[in-house]
Amino acid sequence: MKKLKKKKIGNIDDNKPHYIRFAVIKKDINEDGNLNCEWKWIKLKHKSESVQDAKDFLNENIDEILLELVKRQETTNEILVLNTRVLFTFLKAQSGGVVPQIEGIEDIAGNKYTTKKFRVDNVKFSILNRSERIFTLEGSGIISEIELISSNSTVDNKNYKVRVVNDDSIAYNDSWEGFESRTMHEADMTAFDDTNTNKYVLLFQDICYEDSCYLEVYESYATFDYINVKYHEKIGIL
Repeated sequence: MKKLKKKKIGNIDDNKPHYIRFAVIKKDINEDGNLNCEWKWIKLKHKSESVQDAKDFLNENIDEILLELVKRQETTNEILVLNTRVLFTFLKAQSGGVVPQIEGIEDIAGNKYTTKKFRVDNVKFSILNRSERIFTLEGSGIISEIELISSNSTVDNKNYKVRVVNDDSIAYNDSWEGFESRTMHEADMTAFDDTNTNKYVLLFQDICYEDSCYLEVYESYATFDYINVKYHEKIGIL
């Protein structure tokens, strides 16, 4: 049986304004499936002149605890993302720049998919035309990776928006900064300033499509070093 940690649940009794009551939850569960707990009265550290003062005191402390929990969760998420990037970098370095696929999709699907790659270098936008459809894929398949790379030498290189549409549905549509703010909350997309390579990175992964898929960059003031695409094209009926 999973052990439960002790928790304290604050409660104010109107008849005892200078005291706060806590439920001390024990580590076991009784026969009815409920947590075993016992109530204790603890005197507040400062003298409360009213029940409202005691309630305010409790609420202030709860806010502080919640804020601390949020901060710790954000830090934990950042560490997980960094660990993933470090692991990816090591894998890439050990395999000569290409991450090996164990039992790739071609093997699993019985050679019904073929893996293709292409790269568009030095993508620029003019004053008269700040949007461009970078590619359109026809048929059925899975996009393994879309990678947009630009130099961080100027903030203009992250001043752009991206739209990814699969089967007439919008999979992604946001600015680089918008994607950056979502990085900690989404598994198949990341945007960050890579200070090791001095690049702005925007990465999308695992986008499935049945009929077509395309990538469009718009409202762009950026110059991309390159845009890299890797996808698995379906070539038969599974």
